[in-house]
Parts: sequence; structure tokens; C-alpha cells
Amino acid sequence: MPSRSFARALRSTLLLALALPLAVPAAAAPPREGMWRGSKKESGKGIPSNVEWVDSLGGITQYRLRSNGMTILLARNAAAPVITFEVVYHVGSRNEAPGNTGSAHLLEHLLFNKSTQNFGRANGHKTFQEVLYEAGCDYSSTNMTTWYDRMNGYSTLPADKLELAMRIEADRLGRALILDKERQPEMTVVRNEYEIGENNPSVALNKAVIGAAILAHPYHWDTIGYRSDIEGVSTEKLREHYKNFFWPDNAEAILVGDFDPARALRIFDREFAAFPRSTKPIPQVITVEPPQEGERRVVVRRPGQVGLVEIAYMRPNSLHPDFIALDVLATILGSGINSRLYQALVEKQLATDMSASNNTLRDPFPILIDATVAPGVSHQKVEDAMKAALYEVAKKGVTEEELTRAKNQVEVSVIRSRDGTYELASSLGEAIASANWKWFLTYVDTMKRVTREDVQRVAATYLVPDHATVGWFVPIEAEAKKPQKSAGAGGSTESSASSGQTAGEPARATFAQRTLHRVLPNGTTLDVLANHAIPTVASASRAT
Repeated sequence: MPSRSFARALRSTLLLALALPLAVPAAAAPPREGMWRGSKKESGKGIPSNVEWVDSLGGITQYRLRSNGMTILLARNAAAPVITFEVVYHVGSRNEAPGNTGSAHLLEHLLFNKSTQNFGRANGHKTFQEVLYEAGCDYSSTNMTTWYDRMNGYSTLPADKLELAMRIEADRLGRALILDKERQPEMTVVRNEYEIGENNPSVALNKAVIGAAILAHPYHWDTIGYRSDIEGVSTEKLREHYKNFFWPDNAEAILVGDFDPARALRIFDREFAAFPRSTKPIPQVITVEPPQEGERRVVVRRPGQVGLVEIAYMRPNSLHPDFIALDVLATILGSGINSRLYQALVEKQLATDMSASNNTLRDPFPILIDATVAPGVSHQKVEDAMKAALYEVAKKGVTEEELTRAKNQVEVSVIRSRDGTYELASSLGEAIASANWKWFLTYVDTMKRVTREDVQRVAATYLVPDHATVGWFVPIEAEAKKPQKSAGAGGSTESSASSGQTAGEPARATFAQRTLHRVLPNGTTLDVLANHAIPTVASASRAT
């Protein structure tokens, strides 16, 4: 499955623990001679004249194509004969509007494994995934993903397959076909993702809280979009979206692993230099979220098992001087059993879980504080305890021990996020989408300079009572639907499908009573559980 589309699934305390019509006519240039003939030896051994050096820092070198402005970051790592090649496209859900929310994510699905000029069923070619799997990929080493600020595509392959990795991303960048016959079935896949998220209390609450905290800016909606837009967006609108954003001067490439830089740059020039710059300015987000003037509240009531409380406070973007201090604050609040929220909530048996998230994004976004309400405890009691813990930091600050522990936790997370070709490419990709690559390289040094005074100051500045957006998820028991009249008959009948329970199921059945349990003649155990909340079917198997 391509995509990590749910904002909830992508949230983390740190970035680094982590962040075209049928085709644009001019960009759809035919492949250069020999382009698809495998490992044809490149002529010459130097860097092409079309490639210019831009900058170097911390083992990373930036180059740019003179012809179209597309940049590439090279980071050599010869520990293993593998490479990860990724292209980050500066288009995400922040570049949408009501009517086409979720377009970047749906477009990502079409680019992931559908047809382009040189790949896919429409022209009788193998799909991207067939070619990649033959080259040594598996489902975990190649993907496309979408979030608020970006879309990306990447592959981790044996080092000698670098040309293939670049060839694939070149087709995605400028040669996608975006066919209606391929959009329609893929739309149902995306709609299924949406429904899975809607059936998740945490996702549902998170959407509601962010939607209440952000009213004007396009971060207001979740990356996956609204269901009506997923179902209703036209193929032509997706082509328009592609044409607006998929240009080499709106994309950046990253190459990490075991490669010869000169050869890599020759391949990069050959695969991407033919695409022209955008023929018009790339559409920009100009909306600035207005200041919040008072606490906002939302309540989500749905079937569920446990209550949830989430509190959001708007804070600045990733490049703001306060951002990294907010990362340290989030770590002190919600990372580990010694954190402020764990001690205030879990240790006191008010909550069974808690977290604090400070997503790295290009525009202002909330810092998010979450707790799972313990059985028998009221939402209000948990909310009060959460606020008390937050506001205490603003009033009294943190200890030197807390600061040191948080800095160590952050540094370990950063180091782990850079351990491997994919890990480094992914972290770099998130950085260039929401900040920049030098910010990424200097992050740890900047973080180490954060003081106790900085932490208390940002807590007092942003964790303001009147700027809180509070959300409760209140679980309710699923209610059986009312009996429906049968078509053509005057009487009323009730079917098990429409009532939300299986035939013969007790009105208040336990989980075991609602589960069909059978042992088949061959010894296989079969368990079937009906859930009519959403029109989907899921299966799983386990060998014992």
C-alpha cells in the first residue's frame, strides 16, 4: 500500500525522529538515445557541464541542474553496496482547497504504480513495482508517501541499480498519464483508507481538534481529505494538480549510499535535465492563520472502548527560533516514564497513556498533548490534570536533570534516524520539505544550546489557557438501527445487516458472543467478527 496519509500516524515529537495533464507537454520529452538500454556506459568521466556545485556541509553536497534548477543532495555511505534515491515534491495537502482536498494523496496513489510513458499497463509495460521487485526491492524498500508539506517517492536498491531508481522517479516527475480508468479503482482504495481512519477514535479526535485549532490555513483538513472530495474529484482536476506542481524546480532529489558521485551526477543529468522549468509561477500558500482569542472545544461521540483527551496550542513553524526549544519541551512533557505528563497522569492512574507531539512543518501548527482516559475516571479530571502539568512548566520551569535527560533523548533519536541509507534519506527529505537540509545538519548543535530559561519561556509563550483547543473523544455504545420496511410490503422487517448485529446475536453481546468461532476439518481455526460500522472486509492469518 502506498502512502502514510493519516496525520495521526505520522506524528512524532521530533522531525528527526522521524519530515501533470496527461503529461506536461514540454516535460514529456522522449527518452534520450540509449536511455532505456540498461547499463550503457556513459561517455566521459567528469561532472556534466549542466551540473553545478551549490554547497557542502557535514558530508552532504548539493548540486543543481543549470537547465531547470532541480537540485540533488549527495551523501555517500559505503558501509553496504546499496543506495536510496528519493525525490521530494513540494506539494501536499497544504496546497489544496475545499473541492479537491486529498488530491495530492490520490495523485500519489496514481503515481505509485499506475501508468506513465515508460511504465504501467496502459502502454503494455511492466509496472514500477514489477520492475523494482525484479531489481531487489520489496514492499518495505520502495514507496510513495504524502503529508501536509510534501509528497515523496523513494527506492532502496543494490548500488548497481541506481540508474533504474532515477529513471523511475523521472517518469513520475514528468511523464505520468493519469488515466480515468486507473483513477476510479484507486479512489476506492483511498476511500477505504479514509474509512479505516474514521473508525479509529484517535484519528477522529485528532482531525476534529486540528480542524478547530486551525480555521483558515489549509492545515485545517487532514492529508487524506474529505470523503466527498475523494469520491468527487475529477481526473481532469488531478491532471491540473499535476501540471501545477510537478516541475523540476519544485522538486529536490536525495541520493544516499554507495555510489560514485561523478557517475551519479551524469545519470541524474541524463534522466532529469530534459524537463523544463515551470512555465508559470508555482502556486503558493498565502493564508496566515488568524490569532486565537479564547479557548475552543470539540467533542466527538462515537462507538469506542476508551475515552481520549487532546489539547492543542498553536506554535510557530519549523524555522522559527523557538521551534527547537519546543521540541525539547515536548520531550520533557511526554517522553518516557519520567516525563511530566506520565507522572501527572499515568502514575496517578488518571490515564493509561499519554504523549506530546511537536510536528515539524513549514507553517504554524499546534503542539499536541494527548491522554487515554483510565477506566472510571472522568474526562474533566484528566483534562484538569493535563493543564495543571503544562501550566506548571510555564510558571516554575524545569529542572536541570529534566533538561539534560530530554537533550539526551533527542540526540539519540536523531542519531537513530540517520542510521542507514533509507533512514538518512527519509530524514533529509522531511527536512527539505518543512525546513531545509542545513537546518537538519545543525539541529543537534542548536538543540544542545537550549536552556532551562528557553524551555520555560516557550511554555509560557505558547501554552496559554486562552489559546487552548480541547477535544474529548467520548465512547458510546453502538446502537442497533431501527427496523426497516421491506420493499413492496406494508409490514416491517429487520435484517441482521441493517441492524448492526448478526442474526441471533444478543442485543448486548460480549466480544466472545459476537465472534463466530469454528475449527475446520484440517485443523485451521476460523474466527469471524462482524462490524457494520464501515463497508469493508479485512482478513488476517497467523501460523502457530
